[in-house]
Formats: sequence, structure tokens, C-alpha cells
Amino acid sequence: MKNDQAGFTIIEMAIVMVIIGLIVGFGASLIGPLSIRAKRIESTEIVDAGAEAIAGYAAANRGVLPTSTQFPGIINKRNDAWSRPIQYVYDVVLADGNPATGDLCTRRTTQISLRQCPDAACSAPVTVANVAFLVLSGAENFNNQTVGALAVTGPTVIDVYPAGVGNVDGHAADLNRAESYDDIVRWATLDALRSKIGCRGPQLAVLNNELPPGRTTSPYSAAVYVDGGVPFAAGGNYLWCVETPTGAKPSGLNFRNHTDSGEIGFDTDGSVLAENSIVWVGADHLLINGTPTVAGSFLMTVWVRDNSNPAVDAACASGANLDNCTSRSFVLTINP
Repeated sequence: MKNDQAGFTIIEMAIVMVIIGLIVGFGASLIGPLSIRAKRIESTEIVDAGAEAIAGYAAANRGVLPTSTQFPGIINKRNDAWSRPIQYVYDVVLADGNPATGDLCTRRTTQISLRQCPDAACSAPVTVANVAFLVLSGAENFNNQTVGALAVTGPTVIDVYPAGVGNVDGHAADLNRAESYDDIVRWATLDALRSKIGCRGPQLAVLNNELPPGRTTSPYSAAVYVDGGVPFAAGGNYLWCVETPTGAKPSGLNFRNHTDSGEIGFDTDGSVLAENSIVWVGADHLLINGTPTVAGSFLMTVWVRDNSNPAVDAACASGANLDNCTSRSFVLTINP
């Protein structure tokens, strides 16, 4: 009897084996890139979680950042997907808990600026000022190409690049080799953190809404108070001056420092006075006393600036000024 059953020919088997080989080879070629992609996603999530943990710590600690010693204790995962420690870079004055140096809610500036560079030469960077902290992973090449884990103690510029930019090594102390940039970096600015952790009001604010009225020939006494900011170490917590249309004070009244030992300066425009102007006078708060001699309504603007930037700064109205400045206008009514 004739057998109608037939198997695969050798040629057919060879074709099947070739197809299977191609499929296996293609799948194997995807394993490496897919594994790297999965690790980048995992490491990105770890870095993001680290940044959120820092913000949470600051919210619970009145605007103070964790130190590098405290940082490992507030994050869930200390290492990225390549088992390398994630790095934490921060402005040290935001983590010392010292009111004299300020915190996230009182400072106007930080010591860290970040440049987003389009190429290895950083030819046309986008600058981000007043960065409070960075969290980063060195990623696949194990090389932190950005900056070391450190507490920044002076003005510092940090460069970051898009993934794949070649010939980059911004932190030679890790692995001293320039290569394609693959760091995963997250950062937060001072303003972003202020909103995130719930800082209330401006960094520096005059507390008074109005001045009490007075009467001619009767003794007058009032005070103007301010809150927030970064105080000066000596001579009064803040610098004060008073602006009036004529640059003079109402007749018979004194505008004194908090110890009642010195006169506050007057000018026609407090916003244009640099910090080293003699019109600015140090005081914790402003005292107004004396016996007014002229009746009327007197318009005045009280100006206050702090020591957010320890250097001598430009006028409050200048874009170069780095101190906190505030002002409030009052109408002082003196009755006959």
C-alpha cells in the first residue's frame, strides 16, 4: 500500500531553523537595551523619591534641609539600579538650622547655580539660579560626571547635560574619564521649595498695617516691626530707612533704632539706595517718638533690608540686589 504521510524535507527544516535563529538573535539583541532602559527608569524613580524625601524633611523641619549625614536616613533606597549610592549636593547654609544664616523660607538666594548645557563646551547654557539641592545617579557607566556628594560652602556653578552628550567629566574625583553623559539629575530651586513646603508670606515683611494718630503738643510713641529674613550679626537685625516726599521727617518727631540711641536715615526714594549708603541704619525695629508740632497727614514709606547676601549689595530696586527688601507705606495723622 502506498503511504501518503510525508514529513518535512531537509530544506523546509533548514528554513524553519533559520527563522528560529533570526527570532532568537533579534530577541537577544534587545535584552541589553531593554535591561538598561529598565534600570534607568528604576534609577530615575529612586532619584525622584530622594528629592521628594528631602522636600518632606524640609517641610517637617521649618525649612531646613537635611545634611549629607542625615540624607541616607530619610530615603527608602540609598543605591541606584546599578547598586551605586545616589549623590546629594546642597547649600550648607540651608542645612545648619541657624537663623543667622537663614533657611528655605527666609533666604532669597543660595550658593548654587546650575547650567543646562547643550554640548560638552557648554556654549549656550540655560542658567538656573538659586538651586537649593541636587540628587543624582551616575547611571550605567558608574561615573558621576556632574559633581561630588558635598555640602556647598561657597558660590558654585554645576553643569548638567542631555543624555548622550560626549566627552563630559564634571567630577574627575570619581572616575577620571570623559565619556558620554548619562547621569540622572534632579534639582530644586529655592522658590520651588518655598511653595512646596508651605512657606507662608514673603521672606521679609513689615508687620504693622498702620500707625496710630497723634496730636500736636502731646507726646507720641509708636514702633514698626519686621519679621523674617536673614539678620545681620551686629548693629541690629536689619537695615532701615524712611522715605518721604521731601526727604525730611515730620516736625517734632524722632525716628530711632530699637535702642533709642541713633537716628534712622531719611531720603526721597529708599528703593535706589545701595546697602552701603549712610541713610541705611541698623535696628531690630523702628521707634517713633517725640512731640509733634505741626498738624497734618504725613505720607511715609518704611524700607527694610536684611543680610541674605553677606556682601554689600546694590539698591533694592536693582536686579543685581541679592538681599531681601521690603517696604510699607503709612499715613501718619497728627491732629491739632
